[in-house]
Amino acid sequence: MATYSIYCSDSGTPVELDSMGASIEAACRMIQGGKIVLRVAGSEGFLMERGDIEEECSRRKHTR
Repeated sequence: MATYSIYCSDSGTPVELDSMGASIEAACRMIQGGKIVLRVAGSEGFLMERGDIEEECSRRKHTR
């Protein structure tokens, strides 16, 4: 089973979740709360960098 880690600038320990969707949603909530999310990385090679995460969160915010 894949795991997804969210890395923030103010924390040395990533937040780990079991699904890509949940990790992106959590990253968006973190950004809305003022955190800087550097990347989301999956155990099977998935990687989203900061700019891509911010763009996806903005897209999700405007499609709701």
